[in-house]
Amino acid sequence: MPAHRDWLVRFLENISVNDQTGCWDWIGSCQPSGYGQLNLQREDGAARPELAHRISYRVFRGPIPTNINRPTIDHLCRNRKCVNPEHLETVSNRENILRGTAPSAMYARRTHCNYGHEYTENNLARRSNRRVRECKICKSNSQKKYKRNKKAKAVRRDRRIRL
Repeated sequence: MPAHRDWLVRFLENISVNDQTGCWDWIGSCQPSGYGQLNLQREDGAARPELAHRISYRVFRGPIPTNINRPTIDHLCRNRKCVNPEHLETVSNRENILRGTAPSAMYARRTHCNYGHEYTENNLARRSNRRVRECKICKSNSQKKYKRNKKAKAVRRDRRIRL
């Protein structure tokens, strides 16, 4: 953080407390992604934008831990403009993604395949890229159906040739 204190006054002036949610909504400048930001002076005199929720975490809770792989500040309230330190938690980047609502997170939380088979250790296969999970029952059924259709197609072709 910069040596002079006027950044803290500017920071506090850009907070609006939402009584219904408990969020401290950032009303200052925001990135296109929705996260609040504040321009801070560096020691060399240059100004650079800093994410408001990261400033809040450092001011009210202390330094961001470095013992986590790619530390990220997670908004427990799911509100990107919130700077309430009680709503912020330091987690790994992977954990932050899995807590979200992106398709990859929703897929990772699934416990059953599309046909209702449970993902268990005995019923789980991974593709070569190791990221895609497959139900072994469905994979087996799909392969059987493919072979059946291929055989039926060959039989139909042979019948046409004989006629």
